[in-house]
Amino acid sequence: MVARAVKAGQGLSLEVEGEQIVLGPEEVLLEALSPEGYSAQEQDGYLAALEIRLDEQLLLEGLSRDLIRLVQQARKEMGLNVSDRIHLTYVAEGKYAESLIQFGARLQEETLALSLVQAEPAGFITELSDEEGSIRFGLSKA
Repeated sequence: MVARAVKAGQGLSLEVEGEQIVLGPEEVLLEALSPEGYSAQEQDGYLAALEIRLDEQLLLEGLSRDLIRLVQQARKEMGLNVSDRIHLTYVAEGKYAESLIQFGARLQEETLALSLVQAEPAGFITELSDEEGSIRFGLSKA
């Protein structure tokens, strides 16, 4: 009600300590606040809100994309051709290990890996470590 009245150019009447105070629309600042877990944007009287909470599945999928990027960068550093096939070995901890369980096939497909084996990394080594866990890949040309 307050927002609609202010946007229509009407004043706002308040009672403070028994005294009536009238604020003009230019004296009122309206700000849309997003509830926790949402991001909202208001424009021209319309409000759009998006849920921004990350569930476990979405987090693991995002980590798998980080792993794909890591392996693709290693392929580049090795000087491989775009079509060269590779073999991957790895050791992983934390969320990265969980991500590989669910999205290992996607990693193989995106990086042209003929194999993805949990073993001591061999060949060209690349690694990543952060608050989500750690991973070391070994890449070798097939």
